[in-house]
Amino acid sequence: MNVALTGTPSFSRTTRGVVLLYNYLLSKDVKPREEEFASDYIQVNYTTLQAFLGKENYVDVLRQLVDNNYLERLEYDEYGQYYPGGYFQVADEKEGIIGRCKSFRVPAHLLDDSYQILEMELTKTEGTKIQNAKKPRVRYEEPYREFIRENMDDIVLVDTIESRQILSRLYTEGRIRVNAEQYLDMWNNNIFQEASVDDFGYRVHGPITSAPRELRPFMRFKSDTASPLVEVDFVASQPSLLASITPALIRRFAPECAVAIPLFKVMKSNDDWERYKVKCLDVRVGHGIYDFLAQSYEREYNVPMIRDDGKSIYYRACFSNYSGLSHLSLSSSEAEHAWHMVNGNEQTLKRAASNLFTLRSYHLFKKAFPGVHQLFRNLKRLEWNVEGQGKPHANNCLLAQRIESVLIYTILVRALAERGIRKVVTIHDAIFIRHEEADNARKIIEQQLRKLRLDLKLKVK
Repeated sequence: MNVALTGTPSFSRTTRGVVLLYNYLLSKDVKPREEEFASDYIQVNYTTLQAFLGKENYVDVLRQLVDNNYLERLEYDEYGQYYPGGYFQVADEKEGIIGRCKSFRVPAHLLDDSYQILEMELTKTEGTKIQNAKKPRVRYEEPYREFIRENMDDIVLVDTIESRQILSRLYTEGRIRVNAEQYLDMWNNNIFQEASVDDFGYRVHGPITSAPRELRPFMRFKSDTASPLVEVDFVASQPSLLASITPALIRRFAPECAVAIPLFKVMKSNDDWERYKVKCLDVRVGHGIYDFLAQSYEREYNVPMIRDDGKSIYYRACFSNYSGLSHLSLSSSEAEHAWHMVNGNEQTLKRAASNLFTLRSYHLFKKAFPGVHQLFRNLKRLEWNVEGQGKPHANNCLLAQRIESVLIYTILVRALAERGIRKVVTIHDAIFIRHEEADNARKIIEQQLRKLRLDLKLKVK
């Protein structure tokens, strides 16, 4: 690489910048590889590229890296359109980036058995570059979200036989790009690790929120690696929160969404709304909203379903784009799926199956709860002026996440911290605390929910 960049084998300033870029890319690659488009590429803002590779030379350095197979650049969009200079992808705000930027990844051949962990003493200038690169954009600042962001920096993965076995399996399955040793190094020696607050639901995001779920039992606070973390989570959190929304709750927790208040006022006398609430807040095994949807789907379409499938049905039925789904024919979608089963390839069949599942879920929920379906449709039609709101069809999701995040951070996390439980982190709508403090934490959380007269139930762990 030194020769390709400088014409000499010496370890130049440019090469040091490339090493920093590699560290940056690998530090962001702790999330599981998903089937979503370009999920294994990392978006990098041009200012970060300039900081590492030089403001005047970064374009030329990138070209040489890509041409010599020392860096891979995303050059296709979701539809297969080729962009020879790199595809400008809409930035992921969870990473604290705005606008559009190109995406890169470290080539797989550089992550094979020849991968080596090198120690490099940073210059003062390089240290400043790292601080600037790791600093996320945070529009929404609030003390207890900042408290959680700081705590996330203190989370490590313990290196045990069991954790390495899990990581090795994830690597074999292709769900992570590096082997167990490399992953542990990337996580525990991550100089770029920094949490951010997204603009949509005002949730805190960091490496722990994007890591594979199987790794959660091995997460510890760096200052107390002997104590495992325990998850305190709500039963069917998103459905339960939506079912608990009242005009008063919107005024207190999401006043920027006040235009939705009239829609919830009229639901007081709606029988569908009451049936929906009962299902969402029923904590009995086999009786909750996810169980109901899974069982209904199995009866309606003669397809075996389990409770976890019910969660997918709910999310597709409630948070999809209704304006697009309402014009689609179920029989046509079923015929298209049948055609691809015979004539399509793996990719087109998977897409057809996903489209059919979404449409069936949409019709199933509409049939089961027509009044709630209409409420969600009306919410999706609102034209509210809310920063970070995303697409209109996500309005009901935004409302639920805004209320949930204010509840989590400013009420529950605050109450825990004020009672002396300060080793706390969150993963979306779940709170993680040390094992020895779990029972006390649950009591504090349940006490706060009673004060708010919220009938949300905690999972039994």
